[in-house]
Amino acid sequence: MSSSGYTYSDVLAELEDVGAAVASSGLTSLQADSLTSLSQDIANMDGTESYVYSIFNQTVLSGNVVGTTQAEFNSLIGQWFLGVGDPTPLPGNTMVDEAGTSLFPTDMATAYEHIDQGYNNGDCWLVATLIETAAVNPSELQSMIWENGNGTYGVRFCSPTGYDYLTVNADLMNNDNGAYSTDGSIWAGILEKAFVEAQAQGLAFPMNDTNSFTTAYSNNYNVIADGGWDEMLKSVTGRSTDYYQISDQMAVSTNGWIYDKILYDTQNGIDVLFSSNSGTSYGLVADHMFAVVGVDQSTGNYILFNPWGYAVTAQAEFELTPQELNTLYSQGTDDEFLAADGSYYVAEAAALCHLAGTRILTVAGERPIESLRIGDKVVTRFGGVQRIKWIGEQHYDGRFIAGNPDKIPVRIMQGALGNALPRRDLFLSPGHSLLLHNILVLAKDLVNGVTITQDQPQSHVSYYNIELDAHDCILAEGSWSETYADCASLRRCFHNAASFWALYPYKAPPADPALCAPRPRAGAIHTAVLAQLLSTAERAAIPGPIMGFVEQIDDDITGWAYDPNNPDLPVRLHIYAGQNLIGLCFALNDRADVRQAGFGAGRCGFSFPRPAETDPADITVRHAASGAIVPLLALLAKNLTAEQTHPWASGLVAR
Repeated sequence: MSSSGYTYSDVLAELEDVGAAVASSGLTSLQADSLTSLSQDIANMDGTESYVYSIFNQTVLSGNVVGTTQAEFNSLIGQWFLGVGDPTPLPGNTMVDEAGTSLFPTDMATAYEHIDQGYNNGDCWLVATLIETAAVNPSELQSMIWENGNGTYGVRFCSPTGYDYLTVNADLMNNDNGAYSTDGSIWAGILEKAFVEAQAQGLAFPMNDTNSFTTAYSNNYNVIADGGWDEMLKSVTGRSTDYYQISDQMAVSTNGWIYDKILYDTQNGIDVLFSSNSGTSYGLVADHMFAVVGVDQSTGNYILFNPWGYAVTAQAEFELTPQELNTLYSQGTDDEFLAADGSYYVAEAAALCHLAGTRILTVAGERPIESLRIGDKVVTRFGGVQRIKWIGEQHYDGRFIAGNPDKIPVRIMQGALGNALPRRDLFLSPGHSLLLHNILVLAKDLVNGVTITQDQPQSHVSYYNIELDAHDCILAEGSWSETYADCASLRRCFHNAASFWALYPYKAPPADPALCAPRPRAGAIHTAVLAQLLSTAERAAIPGPIMGFVEQIDDDITGWAYDPNNPDLPVRLHIYAGQNLIGLCFALNDRADVRQAGFGAGRCGFSFPRPAETDPADITVRHAASGAIVPLLALLAKNLTAEQTHPWASGLVAR
């Protein structure tokens, strides 16, 4: 076992030793117990979502039965650790060992240009996904396949239940009948083969219209040769998909809603495909799927790539104009874009970082975060001097995160935290935490519109986050700011995530983050910290008529409150039971419905736990500054129109 956990080689050796020791009477209870113990050790060290734990448990769950024969046990090792059991090739083909061939090309930036669908002409939807991901998000590909060092490859797919893993060998279909690359690398063929095997084992999104395996698929290339839709797209990206059907030329022209959507997606690593239903002289093929590898902003054209590749067509990469799309629409072809831009099946991640230029205290003094490197020593709050393990990066065009409150930087002005801290303006992503009075507080909870603001970004935004061996806090502009805390699929939101997996290929994330301090989003301590920081901003504000409702009084008192005169300042609320003040809370929880209705950033929801001894009928919520009562929606509803009782009814104010 290495210092970073159990490696593939470690566990394979352990299993082969057990397999060699199985006697003619089969697996003994002592051997079965040792495998169970090893499973727990791997889980404790590497987590239950790691590649090694997953394939070990697939082996053990099937073979850890007293009496299992040596042949049965070794067969399971072969299947899950050695990739034994190739799919049946297409008729007239054989499988050829490609071990020793480069997995990826030297230049991933041009990898998509060399992919060819081969003669398995029914899987354009699959190969188009591989081309698209290589073009717009190559680190995603590099994170989902790796070499084990013995001629086998670990592969990760997303499924409706999370991440799933399998092992495949280097046997691929001969004569370029499967997906292949003209640059000599084999990653496309490996992933195509792995997807076939995943269908047989239930380890990816299934080849049907549901998210469950209602059909037992055979381990045969024919499974993917008869056409598909978004199965590979979801299995690679882990995201649900949406389709955008061509409606009119304005929508697909520059600044049209479809144009803006496709431009944003391709510039931000989101996979987009194009489904064509008719052939044209300018490159489209009937009943075919294309990768949308970019948008030519100088012409307003869409850049498409045909999975057939240059080996089959000289029009492998071509541009599709808005006028051509409009013509297709007028002909009733029902062509459409298909994008993996829906919610994450595993876990949706947001930016969690420091903005470029932030000065971090190291043993050599303060340095801009973007100048730091792995191995540099930083000063931490709880662990003393520590070496940097990894640095995550995210880079965004400011135009495409404008209006996205999860990614727009929060500006904490010099001195806003008290005691002259931070020493300079500090810029953090909204989901990043500062250590304040021994608790972690999210930057977005601190926004007050005066000393702590969230302004629209400039032309480019670059975030950097430092990872140590354990979660801790570092000094950023003199204030304690958290480091990266890994969990679930959070790391994949970083644009350089592949560099981590290259350094630590078998390190799986924990299911939940292990934090160095509590991070409450509500409660007395959280409220007290916010109250102290917000007092200065409140004194400078002139309160307006408070809008909102108390929507429910049950175990919790919930609703929303918004001050249009101070849209970024959380409204301070007093909670009363009769004439008795029983608590304080701030209206700062995210309310997407209120934001969509045009009320600021939507940070105006509140929730307060009602003490059990109080009567719900005695509860009132008042604006702390003016004493105005926030109306109870249930009492007003019978006297209001349906439009007025909508949660963001603009005509109702606290009186």
